[in-house]
Amino acid sequence: MDFQVKYYGTRGSIPVPGRDFEIFGGNTTSVLVMDKDTVIIIDAGTGIRNIGADLIKWGLAGKKDFTVHILFTHSHWDHIQGFPFFVPAYFPNIHFHIYGATKLIPRKPELQQPAENIKTDRWDIKKTLSFQQCFQYFPVRIDQMSAHFTYHEVTPGSPLTIDHIKVDTLHLNHPNESIGYRFFLTNGSFTFCSDTEPSPESNENIIRFADKSNIFAYDSQYLPEEYENGKKGWGHSTYMVGAEISRRASIKEYHLIHHDPAHNDKFLIDLQEKASLEFPASTVIREGMEFSF
Repeated sequence: MDFQVKYYGTRGSIPVPGRDFEIFGGNTTSVLVMDKDTVIIIDAGTGIRNIGADLIKWGLAGKKDFTVHILFTHSHWDHIQGFPFFVPAYFPNIHFHIYGATKLIPRKPELQQPAENIKTDRWDIKKTLSFQQCFQYFPVRIDQMSAHFTYHEVTPGSPLTIDHIKVDTLHLNHPNESIGYRFFLTNGSFTFCSDTEPSPESNENIIRFADKSNIFAYDSQYLPEEYENGKKGWGHSTYMVGAEISRRASIKEYHLIHHDPAHNDKFLIDLQEKASLEFPASTVIREGMEFSF
């Protein structure tokens, strides 16, 4: 089987239903990556519910000792909120390897005192997912799910190895940080950089990180004029920045992801035309799109 990427959620911030969002979809970020027998999911936004349905339909979730790897870019709600509804997590035959960064959060960030005196809370991906399913928010605790879970800490800048796949990681410029991932295969590579704000340093880092990728998926949430008029500091980028990175990094295909919930189908169809003028091999990603190489 060729390396395959399928987008199940392409929205940022919050899922959006309705007739104005039927073409590009309304689910938040979740992407399925498959190569040979390796199954990797990037983020667990609301799109992961449909990944679970497909894994069951394809018969994969029913296999004995089936393994799935879930890589989290970060733990903001639009990237984790689908996890409680991911049905394979309730299958006892499945082993999940879950990857995410650990954050040390100051208890009183406004407190003006030497850094060594500030007390912090340690939040790893297990603690974050568990809190999302405490009884105030959801009827099933994460320790009541039947699958087996192994948690792995990701340090941005340090590589991972998942079966036969080498995965590089990159710190991205986002509130409370985010992680970019690049997957290396025999025939090329796939780079995923969601939730990142442009800056000269960050852009240069991404150009080096994504250099000559077959597919470059990049946070393209805003138009340049939206970004300049009130969106600076919100942790997201524009299609113009994505196109410039793609040119300088000799990208083969640039995928625009993390669509703003205010951007309906008409808006995104127009965005496709704008992006193609800047970088011809641009695709504004629709939910359900599949790619391989």
